[in-house]
Amino acid sequence: MESFWVALLRSFLIGLLLAGSLSGCSDSSITDNPNEQAKPSAEQALAELIRKAEGGDAGAQAELGKRYRTGDGVPKDVARAVEWIRKASELGNASAQSIMGTMYAEGEGVPKDAAKAVDMWRRAGAQGDLNGILMQGVILCSKAVTTGEYQSALEQIEKSATLGHDRAQTALGFLYSGK
Repeated sequence: MESFWVALLRSFLIGLLLAGSLSGCSDSSITDNPNEQAKPSAEQALAELIRKAEGGDAGAQAELGKRYRTGDGVPKDVARAVEWIRKASELGNASAQSIMGTMYAEGEGVPKDAAKAVDMWRRAGAQGDLNGILMQGVILCSKAVTTGEYQSALEQIEKSATLGHDRAQTALGFLYSGK
């Protein structure tokens, strides 16, 4: 029976990686205001985002870091992404903490460090970040292969799924189906 669980968890973890669950949750600090007459141009919106980030707005810092990470409206620059995401993370932004965990796990712009990744995901999850909660379940799943403690892993994945994380819901369905 143990080989079944090992194969199931391995498939589950690979599926999560392929589905992009480690990319972090999106949390834009710029919102559309229906009362505005004219939408700002992309350049104006970026300038406002930078102004807010430089002013210490953790949400804007996280958003700017995400943009540098992916090259969304700015040249892709992982070093600048780490700089902004780290600042937001230090200010307690859950989305930034979740992304920082992924960056530590993958060694993206920072040295690979599993302990720091887990710490970041725990901080993010403690604030209700769905990706942080899910990644705690994934970590517990990987440990469950050797410890046999599947219940706590399943509880974390169920928590993330109940809170609406679509990939956690898919993973939970996969786990319950036994396929």
